[in-house]
Amino acid sequence: MTRPRVLRVITRLNVGGPATHVTLANRGLEDRGWETLLVFGRVEPDEAEIDTAAISTPTLRVPALARPIRPLADVRAAAEIARAIHHFRPHVVHTHLAKAGQLGRGMALLTSPAVRVHTFHGTVFGGYFGDAASRAIVGAERLLGARTQAIVALSERQRRELLDARIAPPERIHIVPLGLDLERFAPARSTIARAAARRRLAIPDDAVVIAAIGRLVRIKRLDRLVDAFAIVAPAVPSARLYLVGDGAERASLGARVAAAGIGDRVVFA
Repeated sequence: MTRPRVLRVITRLNVGGPATHVTLANRGLEDRGWETLLVFGRVEPDEAEIDTAAISTPTLRVPALARPIRPLADVRAAAEIARAIHHFRPHVVHTHLAKAGQLGRGMALLTSPAVRVHTFHGTVFGGYFGDAASRAIVGAERLLGARTQAIVALSERQRRELLDARIAPPERIHIVPLGLDLERFAPARSTIARAAARRRLAIPDDAVVIAAIGRLVRIKRLDRLVDAFAIVAPAVPSARLYLVGDGAERASLGARVAAAGIGDRVVFA
């Protein structure tokens, strides 16, 4: 009997939830008898990539596939994705993130009878690009949404956003929370482990610690977190803010911290 095949396309495997999720999803499907292929693009210079060599399921890198809108590169990426679909002959094409979602579903629609599924890990309907580009993206998502058998939202709030933008009919938008393996963090939850971690990081036992972990990019609005902490800091002398990560906003956030006079209370880790 032919094993079911899923070809998964993601724009890039930068360190974060979506990249971790897709690798776990493919591994889980293989454990259940599926054949899988994970197609992914390249990260930007200010991003870190997960250890792709450690991925235990089949992968295919498409160098032309990247987050920024670059017409010539996007055409090359679309052609490579189409070739992958032709050779792998998937029963399901499941796309993740905006660029992969548009190119992957577009090529599947043109070249394959495969079922098309797309997961919105977030949306780029505003805040990433200019107004004209954002309107074009929403228009393209509506066209593709009408031709996608299933849309996956990570939460009820995101589902409402997709419905408000008329991305797809309500019956096609399903809520599936992000699947991540949290068991590896279990040892850190004990009181002893927390105390040891504070000693290792030189954090006083009585300190109120606020941590933000992720890419330091504009869409995350960490400037608002810094401004909020500047209000909290005088009222809570033991408060400390840890910004864990890196990205294009590192310098501007550092300048904002310095201007607020809270440099001794904020740690860029």
